[in-house]
Amino acid sequence: MTTTTLGPPHLSLSELDVAAASTTGNVVTHGIEIVNDSQGTLDWSAPTPALDFAGAQAIWPAEVGQKGEDGPARGPQTESSGGPDAFGYRWTDSSEPGGPAFQWVDVANPADLLDITGDDRVTDPVPLGFSFPLYGHRFTRVRVCTNGYIQFGSDDVAFANTGLPSQGAPRNLVAPFWDDLHFGSGFRRAYAHSDGTRWVVSWVAVPRYNDPASVMTFQCILYPSGEVRFQYLSMLGNAADATLGIQDSSKTAGLLVAFNQPYVRDSLAVRIVPLRQWLAVEPASGFLAPGARQTIELRFDAAGLGTGVYTGRAGISSNDPTAPDTSIKASFAVTGAPDIQLS
Repeated sequence: MTTTTLGPPHLSLSELDVAAASTTGNVVTHGIEIVNDSQGTLDWSAPTPALDFAGAQAIWPAEVGQKGEDGPARGPQTESSGGPDAFGYRWTDSSEPGGPAFQWVDVANPADLLDITGDDRVTDPVPLGFSFPLYGHRFTRVRVCTNGYIQFGSDDVAFANTGLPSQGAPRNLVAPFWDDLHFGSGFRRAYAHSDGTRWVVSWVAVPRYNDPASVMTFQCILYPSGEVRFQYLSMLGNAADATLGIQDSSKTAGLLVAFNQPYVRDSLAVRIVPLRQWLAVEPASGFLAPGARQTIELRFDAAGLGTGVYTGRAGISSNDPTAPDTSIKASFAVTGAPDIQLS
């Protein structure tokens, strides 16, 4: 008796490199044809596409200095967006098309006053009212420091601000204006409020240490989605000796907005967001008979994305022994649309 064995399946794709473009908030699709040009049945699947982030980051050294000493000055921060860092966080400010609008949230109410005074102090854990994600971990409480930052941990207070990421900075750090600030004896100038949809902390009329002519009013807003916003209401005097940014628990991944640079100004807003999953494959799996073909769609979703070029890879796994894992390179150019403000 003679039997005939069918050949193995063979996958081929009409394209391996796709570029798309859109404005913020829109969705575009691109069709790609999968062909099984063999005698065997092709079984394929598309796992969640991988997004490209920045590689290994340089670690900033810890700053060494005395109380009241300014760090070395650097050139001005002229960019209005940046990132991603090694985890995928990006930032954009209110001067960038599609950036955040400055909308100060007034929480300076007696009921929201934090019990924190003096110099180089940090609060006991403060409830957020929701679970906040940061670098793959979730937190329900936070500590507020007099030196213009919040931390999700118990690290000692740091007055000498550094670049990020840095082993000299607190772990799980969110820093709207990390500088050597001084509340003064008997003065309490930090307020925090949560309404369940966002948590807001404001530093109100806080001077720099040994520099009473420099008085800062700014805030940080956390959202359950993981979005972070910094807002600057009144930055009087020297506002060019601070660190703005975030870093993770290992102190090896971080997103730096500015460090000892002229950048902060009145009515500035900065938004920090983790890069969302903007690339998808539909359908995500299928079977192809011998000689059959099928069109799949790459779905590019620009919701929440600012101006920039985003790259990723859509993998196709199959039972083709010669190509069990094939990747489609994807590039997505997004043009930001400005926020609409109602008067």
